[in-house]
Amino acid sequence: MIELDLELRDEALASFDAAVLADPAYAAPHFNRGMLALETQDVDRAVEEFSTAATLDPGDADVCRVLGELHAHLDSFEEAARWYGRAVERRPEDVVCWRGLASARERAGHVYEALEAWEAVCAQQDAGAAEFADHARLLIACGDLERAATQLREALARASDDDPIVASLAQVAEDRGESNEALEMLRRLDAAGASTPDLLRRLSEQAELAGDADAAREYFARLVDHGGRSDAAERAIALRRVSSTVAGIVDLDDGYETALARVARTAGNDAGDLLLLARAEAARGDHAAAAAACERAAELFDSGSTAAATCEKRAHEYRLAIER
Repeated sequence: MIELDLELRDEALASFDAAVLADPAYAAPHFNRGMLALETQDVDRAVEEFSTAATLDPGDADVCRVLGELHAHLDSFEEAARWYGRAVERRPEDVVCWRGLASARERAGHVYEALEAWEAVCAQQDAGAAEFADHARLLIACGDLERAATQLREALARASDDDPIVASLAQVAEDRGESNEALEMLRRLDAAGASTPDLLRRLSEQAELAGDADAAREYFARLVDHGGRSDAAERAIALRRVSSTVAGIVDLDDGYETALARVARTAGNDAGDLLLLARAEAARGDHAAAAAACERAAELFDSGSTAAATCEKRAHEYRLAIER
């Protein structure tokens, strides 16, 4: 079979060579010789043949697209972008060519030109979820979270069960402070079976931010019950549960008490942790412990500094609460 394939290939090449000799200005035989060169992994010869075909027939979008693909394969992204650019000029409705142009520009370091190309990709009628998600990815890298969220929603409208897109929109929503949308996306991930400790922590936080205290407690309880927690994870749980709903959480499960105790033992050199601990202790009704935590935090700052004075003021307020 291999010998037959080689024989057929040789016959085809002879036929294409004859066509070139018969009409040197005819582009098609050069395109065909380029395709044969690709079959034998002779990329340099393929580029040469396709370039000749493009010179003879400048309006052929397929030749330009293939040259874009070849140069991208060779990591020549400037050249790839040039050829893809010529391809979309000749076939402006072609998503594949636009996508190639966007990717080549991005790989060449031309970020804003790449964003323009991704806009054009997503404007095409047959643009799919992957195109919108890739555009969002670059928008996120550029810090444009609002537009990224819009594109991710468009992606989800085309692929509603795509967990990576759901996860991306959840993270963007969290970063934008859109707790309701973040909570919706995180719940979809939870329903899909991605119930990791980190996901449960994020669910608890976003439910709390969205004002759903019952849901926050439920997710926190699941997190506490999740097996294999490390000391660091338990400490993080305690530190993150210092809010208006913390009292209800404390009554819910003694796992929080365990975590809080570990914070008390370990938060000796971090003023931020000590102040969070103080809030948690106050929420539990132990104002003496809250005052002590603030006083320990004050000792970590220079005497007379604004930060030290703030800690001392909080300690004083907690002491007054004891007297009341």
